[in-house]
Amino acid sequence: MSVGLGRLSLIGLVIGVAAVGLVAGFLTLYHPAPSVTGIYWPNYLVFPRFAPTSMLYVVNLTGTNYYTNYSVYTLVTLQGLVNRRVPRLYIIFEPIDQEWLNLVVKYLHVKVKYVSMDEAIRMFSGYAKGYIVYDPSVPATLNVANTLSGIYDCVVVAPNYVNWVKSLGITKECMSLVGMFKSNLEAYEWAFENLWNKTNHGILVIANPQIDYQYPPPNPPQIAFRDYATALKLLVVYLDAQNSTQSALLTRILEAMPNETDVTGWYEEEEQPYVTLASEYGKFVTVLTHHYGPLTFPNPTVWGGLYPPVKFVQLSLPPIRLSRLAHGGIYVTFYVTDGDNLQWDYSLLTLWSSPCRPNVPVAFTISPYLVNIAPFMAWYYNMTMSVNNTFISGPSGAGYVYPTSMNSTSNLVAYLNLTLRYFNMSNLWFTEVLGYSDNIAPYYSEVLGYHILAIKRDYNEDPWLFEYYGQSFYYLQGVPIPIIFGAFHYSHDTADMLKFNLENLYQTYVSKGRKPIFVLVISQPWDFDDMCTLEGIVNELSRNSTYNFVNFFEFISLTNIPFGVCLIKQAVDYTASKGWLTITHYSDLESKIPGIELAYSRGNYYTAIDELVSLWRELYSDIGYRNLTIGPSIYGPCLTEWVKYAG
Repeated sequence: MSVGLGRLSLIGLVIGVAAVGLVAGFLTLYHPAPSVTGIYWPNYLVFPRFAPTSMLYVVNLTGTNYYTNYSVYTLVTLQGLVNRRVPRLYIIFEPIDQEWLNLVVKYLHVKVKYVSMDEAIRMFSGYAKGYIVYDPSVPATLNVANTLSGIYDCVVVAPNYVNWVKSLGITKECMSLVGMFKSNLEAYEWAFENLWNKTNHGILVIANPQIDYQYPPPNPPQIAFRDYATALKLLVVYLDAQNSTQSALLTRILEAMPNETDVTGWYEEEEQPYVTLASEYGKFVTVLTHHYGPLTFPNPTVWGGLYPPVKFVQLSLPPIRLSRLAHGGIYVTFYVTDGDNLQWDYSLLTLWSSPCRPNVPVAFTISPYLVNIAPFMAWYYNMTMSVNNTFISGPSGAGYVYPTSMNSTSNLVAYLNLTLRYFNMSNLWFTEVLGYSDNIAPYYSEVLGYHILAIKRDYNEDPWLFEYYGQSFYYLQGVPIPIIFGAFHYSHDTADMLKFNLENLYQTYVSKGRKPIFVLVISQPWDFDDMCTLEGIVNELSRNSTYNFVNFFEFISLTNIPFGVCLIKQAVDYTASKGWLTITHYSDLESKIPGIELAYSRGNYYTAIDELVSLWRELYSDIGYRNLTIGPSIYGPCLTEWVKYAG
């Protein structure tokens, strides 16, 4: 599309053809700003690192009417211009943003100074060469202006806020989009045709540019994360994948992006169409700009420059308690979905702060990218985890994809190699997979082999599958890791149903000769009021010694048989070295391990696990019921051994 000169307003426009540069049918505004040394974005990182910061100017916008106060777009795009050099500007949209800031001050000793919006804009006005006016009658122009702001170092402003922004020191109009476009699609087509080659192609931002009335209460337009789009010069769109003309443009953009790159969300509730399309074209989704969370995960240009006091941020595995492995009975652990969603990882702080959370064996899915995009957050969660907490990669590894929707094996392998890289960086050992098929498990095992101990399949629980197997896991021939799935669901609204299901399971346990049963209970993040209702259920059922509540790593240490065999060997050797075992007891325990290995090699998985539990029980008895906690010094060699075995 060509745009007439009369529809553009430019800084320093000199009349005369010789003074005017024409590029792709429109006037060149400025040469893009030179590369900024504050951002480090090597090819091996999906998200860049920002310069470290020790001082933040904080603007508190809580109480702002985000439906009608359009000044926020000026502030947040200015934030991107400022923070891409050194993070200096932090915005509080909601109370949780203050809670995170309090933790930053507490642990990193970052200095903060609170300023008003006007003070912040006046203070940092020199970072902007001018302003770009978007057209409220064509909402897509807010996104186009957001893209332009990063390319040409200009803030975004609504037409009726121009005088206000001028009064604060940003006086020159870079460009006006008012009247340029008749439709959203026309605006996005123009942006792709004219701006794509000036943007970074590693991230495609999907941001709702208008009030969302789809479900009550309405949500304001996307506000948070626009600083990231400005700072990194990213294309920002909001295209309907189920509209043929809009989908055609979205497909062109995805085709133009390199593989293993990020799409930050989806249009309205089009999760499945967007993830399917991204998967088909070798991309993934991280969910940073969901239309339900227009204020969630703000300040990414700050989080990328907040580094905890450790050289490498990794997520730890919890310790393994010998008493839990040896206990037998009905092994129960809990699992929270949606951790692929980085907005949820940010909001997890609220649930994480529950005083009951450390006391309940819950596995939290989390994005492997959290250690990259917000290393302090990952460090904080890891530092404050309890023995009951385990971190698991959200679906389906390094970013949300449907592996079965990928259009080639090479794309799947490339995605899994990216996942392997980020599992090494984050120290994650388990992953959820959506769009799961048993046909793709061998690829996960082969490519991730030395960094995956289990696959958890599907989003919700599958009672039918649990009834079929009688366990929350099964094995596939030739795949050395268990496939885990949910048996029951927990929600604070249906807590009594979970209790009923677990109590009924006791009769099954008795009828099967009291052999171990493994149960995974699924929850979504919104299923909790806090963690205390769930803690009450755990405490009540624990009065019956049949129920054995274990952390997820303990759960896997019994259901991943090769790993479990290595672990029992290490534990036997360790306890013998401490003088807790007689030579006779040591030899007796050692002699029973080959039987477990033989049962496993013959595909008798449940027999192997029964024998493994019995052996743990013998060890526990032989060492006088000591409360041995198996930490990295004992299980660490098994992870190394697992590397050799699975590799």
